[in-house]
Amino acid sequence: MVVFEALNAEHGDALLLTYDDAGQTRRWVIDGGPAGVFKKSLAPRLEEIRDEIGEDSLLIDLAMVSHIDDDHINGMLQMMRKLVTLKDQGRTLPLAIERFWFNGFHEIVKSSLSGLPGGAKAASLASASGESLDVSELTRQYGIEEHDALVLASVSQGQELQANIESLEIAVNEPFEGLVVAPRSFDLIGTSMTVLGPLQERLDALRQQWADATTKGDVTKLAGLFRDDLDEGIPNLSSISLLVEVNGRKILLTGDARGDDVVAGWKAAGNDPKIPVPLDILKMPHHGSDRNLTKDFLELFPADHYVISANGKFGNPDLGTVKAMAETLGNREYTIHITNHTPPMKEMAAFLTKAAKKPARKFKVNYREPSERSIRIELD
Repeated sequence: MVVFEALNAEHGDALLLTYDDAGQTRRWVIDGGPAGVFKKSLAPRLEEIRDEIGEDSLLIDLAMVSHIDDDHINGMLQMMRKLVTLKDQGRTLPLAIERFWFNGFHEIVKSSLSGLPGGAKAASLASASGESLDVSELTRQYGIEEHDALVLASVSQGQELQANIESLEIAVNEPFEGLVVAPRSFDLIGTSMTVLGPLQERLDALRQQWADATTKGDVTKLAGLFRDDLDEGIPNLSSISLLVEVNGRKILLTGDARGDDVVAGWKAAGNDPKIPVPLDILKMPHHGSDRNLTKDFLELFPADHYVISANGKFGNPDLGTVKAMAETLGNREYTIHITNHTPPMKEMAAFLTKAAKKPARKFKVNYREPSERSIRIELD
């Protein structure tokens, strides 16, 4: 049995993967959503699982933050803060994390915000409790958008997360030496993995972009690196993307990577990007943003289950994404799973309802029930 859960992470990602490995249950936690998600969704779900198996400490074989955006890292930072506090108090930890995958931002760019005007403000915002993160002062003072301010703050969140991982003595980025970099294929904890992103050349380019933007020593110059019109943002383009093969099933985890980057990673791993790779589950990139989607990506990775974790904030999921899926995927049988159904998503939902009724169309749409913490996909 392979079980994939997409928790209610509001406009972010918080994912759980559980599978059997020769009689041993393996568990992954991938991303933790924005502020509030750890307390409302992730922590209660992990507690439920711990109660179900009757263990004081729940074994997590792999915890992973795909990239530093607040809507992915915040909940994981809250989780690690709690564990560090309990450790300092000499108490039993509710989670036993074996390994952690995380590309710290300062390790990627070999720099930080600390020396820049405005950087101290971003750091102070990030060091505040993630449950009450307030970016209004940063946006007002420097005239940048809320999303950009959250990303700036998450740079320092990443530094704190790195320190917490080290404090808990958790293996970092095993079996890599340093950053998780594509392409790389190996067997680990009962799976065959192919890391598709980020490619080294992408990281090199992002490092140069950061250096160029910080030359003038002005935090406002960084806003252009977090643009979302074509998703050229440094954090998204540095997302860890990963194809997991377990018990005969294939799951593609994309973070906020761009579709063309994932295709490039598949090609760099020595595969033919013209031969489709049927998947069981595809976690759609960047919460269904059409700025991350390409036709080649959809054609290369046809899936039985497409998962979109979003609630309409920042325009995600885009109407353009579901239109492209309907057109490209044609009359295949598949299910689109969406973690929320909110008023900002009304137009997109209406399109899916209408498109699913067309003759010969075989796809279904599944929204998380409001009473449920997650969408759960079970693969026998």
